[in-house]
Amino acid sequence: MTRQQLLEKYEALPSSARKEVDKLVNSLFKPATTRRPKKAKSAKSLTDEPAFGMWKDRKDMEESAEWVRKFRREHWNRQRG
Repeated sequence: MTRQQLLEKYEALPSSARKEVDKLVNSLFKPATTRRPKKAKSAKSLTDEPAFGMWKDRKDMEESAEWVRKFRREHWNRQRG
C-alpha cells in the first residue's frame, strides 16, 4: 500500500475511527513506561501452611509409605473386581 492509498483510507474513516487511529499512532511514539519490578514475597515455609500436619495424629498413617501402598492395593483391586 502506498502512502497515498493509506492516506485515502484514513480520510475515508469515520471521525471516531480516525481518533482511534490517532491514539494508536501517538502511543507508538511514546517511550515505553518502565515498571518497577514487584518485590518478591518472602518464601513461606511449607510447615507454615494450614494443611501441614493435618493428619499428624492419625495412627493409621504413621508409616505413610506403607499406608499409600495399602491404599493403592485396595483401590486398584476394587476397580478390577
